[in-house]
Amino acid sequence: MKIPPRELTTPDGRAYTIRSARPSEAGKVLDHAWRVRAEPEVSVEDQDEFRCDADQLRGILKTALEADNGFFLIAAAGDDIVATLSVAGGRHAKVRHVGEIGVSVRAGWRRRGVARRLLEVTIEHARAAPALRRLSLEVFARNTAAIRLYESQGWAHEGRRRGHVRIGDRDEDVLLMGLLL
Repeated sequence: MKIPPRELTTPDGRAYTIRSARPSEAGKVLDHAWRVRAEPEVSVEDQDEFRCDADQLRGILKTALEADNGFFLIAAAGDDIVATLSVAGGRHAKVRHVGEIGVSVRAGWRRRGVARRLLEVTIEHARAAPALRRLSLEVFARNTAAIRLYESQGWAHEGRRRGHVRIGDRDEDVLLMGLLL
């Protein structure tokens, strides 16, 4: 799905645009992904485990533009990608209606409303998409700010995976959350 651009401003006055990622921006999206994965407390996937190259990502972004049950959004400040949100619809007939959410916001842009706006745009367009009936996500149980954000937008707690992620020498729980559209 192609999502039209939306011009926004953070409370501290920084301008950014939310829109669909273009296949030609694969390199910039990869740069964003590398920056976020450098923070072990934020991403499940470490930098050395990230196996996507620009050609693969170009294909993913092209597919997202053509999908009726998914899309890939970026939040860009000028030419700099500061956040992404992907909705990957199920590939099998019985789960095509479920969009799995992945969201990442760079450190300097967190707690400025960018994730909230990305989610609002996502929910708006997902509700308008006949192929989508539900959104799902996973979040670290200790990420209380994100959990409060999801709850404020109507997401429900659906489960807890105890000790699901290992960071250093400790196990982290992951919460499962869902939103019926």
